[in-house]
Amino acid sequence: MKLKEKILTIASVFIAGILLGLLFCTFFAEENAVVHLLLRIFLFAQCIISIALAFVKREPEKNQ
Repeated sequence: MKLKEKILTIASVFIAGILLGLLFCTFFAEENAVVHLLLRIFLFAQCIISIALAFVKREPEKNQ
């Protein structure tokens, strides 16, 4: 596994953990505006990670 793949995998797991935390917080949140802001931040980060994964997978394999 390449270093980029490891970093992106760890980032994806971290983002998934943040999403689960946000879903848990929605049950106890009194300020809906804060929850919606955090969800927007999560969605923006997920888009960036998806684009980064697309670029990593497009790179040709280098045979050594």
